[in-house]
Amino acid sequence: MKRLALVAAAAALLAFPAAQARAASSATPSLAQFKALQAQVKALQAQVKALQKWVPKSCTAKTCFTLRSLSATAAFTYEAEICQNAAIADVFQSTWTVVDQIAAATQSGKTYFGAQTAIADKNACSNIDFARSHTVPPSAAVFTSLVTLLTS
Repeated sequence: MKRLALVAAAAALLAFPAAQARAASSATPSLAQFKALQAQVKALQAQVKALQKWVPKSCTAKTCFTLRSLSATAAFTYEAEICQNAAIADVFQSTWTVVDQIAAATQSGKTYFGAQTAIADKNACSNIDFARSHTVPPSAAVFTSLVTLLTS
């Protein structure tokens, strides 16, 4: 029993320094690892230098677009385009309604275009706080409102 305990203690004492040596060797990079990291740093420095050509030195968060502000501008522009097309359709349909009203009054109830149904803008106009107009007869006021919205 004493011999077994002595062998176990000796094995434990011999295993401890070997484990420490392995841990120490994995903590410091090898020359190959160091050279690979140097190559990565050099490549990244070249990429940064190339990207810096696209950004003026005077650029700050207040003077240049950020990804977030550029994305918001693109989303607003997309919805404004949809809303503008819907407003144009509203004006056309109002014009056709007036043509039908005149024809009905002067040509014994004749209609050329029939009832008009407004196209859906999928909430694009309400998302940019713009109210569509379905007035008859149509006017340019809706376009004035759009221009004011887009230029203010």
